[in-house]
Amino acid sequence: MKKPELGWKDLNWKQIENHIFKLQEQIYSSAKKGEIKTVRKFQKGILRHPEAKLLAVRKVTQDNRGKSTPGLDGIKSLSPQERLELAKNLRITSNASPVKRIYIPKPGKNEVRPLGIPTIEDRARQALVKLALEPEWEAYFEPNSYGFRPGRNCHDAIKQIQISIAYMPKYVLDADISKCFDSINHHALLKKINQRGLLQKQIKAWLKAGYVVFPNKKVTTTEVGTPQGGVLSPLLANIALHGLETNLKEISAKVPQNFSSGNPKSREQKLRSLTVVRYADDFVVMHENYEILLLCKLETEKFLQSVGLKLSESKTRITHSLNDSMSQDGKAGFNFLGFTIKQESERIRSVRNRSTGESLGFRTLIIPSKKSLKSHQKVISEKIRLYTDQNALIANLNPVISGWSRYFGVSHASLRGILQNQDELLYRKLKQWGYRRTLSRKLAFKRYWIHDGKKWAYGNKQYHLYFHRDYASSIVKYPKVKGNMSPFDRNTSYWTQRLINSPNLPITKQKLLNKQNGICSFCELRFQPNDLMEIHHKKPRKEGGTDRISNLEIVHGHCHDQLHNKLKRIL
Repeated sequence: MKKPELGWKDLNWKQIENHIFKLQEQIYSSAKKGEIKTVRKFQKGILRHPEAKLLAVRKVTQDNRGKSTPGLDGIKSLSPQERLELAKNLRITSNASPVKRIYIPKPGKNEVRPLGIPTIEDRARQALVKLALEPEWEAYFEPNSYGFRPGRNCHDAIKQIQISIAYMPKYVLDADISKCFDSINHHALLKKINQRGLLQKQIKAWLKAGYVVFPNKKVTTTEVGTPQGGVLSPLLANIALHGLETNLKEISAKVPQNFSSGNPKSREQKLRSLTVVRYADDFVVMHENYEILLLCKLETEKFLQSVGLKLSESKTRITHSLNDSMSQDGKAGFNFLGFTIKQESERIRSVRNRSTGESLGFRTLIIPSKKSLKSHQKVISEKIRLYTDQNALIANLNPVISGWSRYFGVSHASLRGILQNQDELLYRKLKQWGYRRTLSRKLAFKRYWIHDGKKWAYGNKQYHLYFHRDYASSIVKYPKVKGNMSPFDRNTSYWTQRLINSPNLPITKQKLLNKQNGICSFCELRFQPNDLMEIHHKKPRKEGGTDRISNLEIVHGHCHDQLHNKLKRIL
């Protein structure tokens, strides 16, 4: 008798994930040891494995909430049966469909960024290749590369900068790569990836596939660049820029260097004295010696040229973290990932020498940039103009406030009163909003504000508006990812604890993660750093369930889908 085929919801996802993750761990550990033959063997195993194909399909059809823009195939989503069919027929080939090109505005700029949207089959195929390639390259990537890597984020990069200049002002190469994603040399990239056979042909096919801009259906070929919007593109960009940090450190270590006392530095001390922090195509280089930083700029240009890239002359500068007179344009400090990082002279609250306790006469400040503040207030103003109902306004403002504040709150923003100022600006806008609806400031305050026993808040008994200042955190106390650690290194307790303490997560999710010890209550698998996590109500709200922690549990996005499917079958 023929065994009945399992449906999408009936698959043992816990077993599937555990099996593929063990293969990835083997790739990672083998790459660390330099055992390339073993790496290639397990990579081929993943590319052919039916379970890996199922995982790849799930990643692009279920774990990408809000990213259902169709490619040239016009497919936005797939039914469970269609997912099974796609996984069954998924193969690495030497072909690729052109991407659908759309343009999105760059935040805070009057420019647009091209995005290339692959077909759903190519997305699944790229996700499969990423499952095989990422563990190998996680073993190779440099410690101060933070962008688009599992378990790493913007705050890790900012923290590394803070550590580097905390006790010594430095010169900074504030670099900007001109059209990075659009200019990467294909031949140089493929040589770096160092794959052969069908996998190399498949990656080359994606790079050369071209794009189509609607309504014109003409295919434009691509001779350089990797399209932004593809599942594999961030990894490919990281591979192209891999080696920059090591190269600059080795070059600077060859230059004779002395301490202020006149004693020469050892090779290890020279390597430590130069800091390169990279987040995708954004990076800064820091050193106390101006001549060495000039040398680093020249070497950076040579390195980038080898992969088809170049620095933007208008956006690249050498500045100083403390002194205006030591900066090329007379302005100390620099912007990085939306933050302004600078040092200011300070007597009372100055940092002190760790050995002698002597005041160093300055301190480091990391705050949201003026552009970030202006952009945030613009978004808030647009929301306030758009909504006339208070509950709808609160529901749309709260995610904006919490998301912005969780990101920029990990800084000195509260110390400098910036978060408090954002609350004050918001209060003034809401006061005007209330006045326009009541024509009375007294009546507006009475109708739209409520006292919760501790403070006044905009809202009512059901809903209230969040405060920016409630998300204040400290960049000094932020626990940066350790060295070259990766989620593939089998140190599950470290990554679970790091995830629980992440300031990027809402407080409710942090509490639930802590309560569940970082384990999904449905599939009983540990959450990985880049997993989609959603909150599930044990007793649905429409049946009288509350938002209290006792009625909530945190689950994977795909597990959440299955939970609701189970509930539908029961009802």
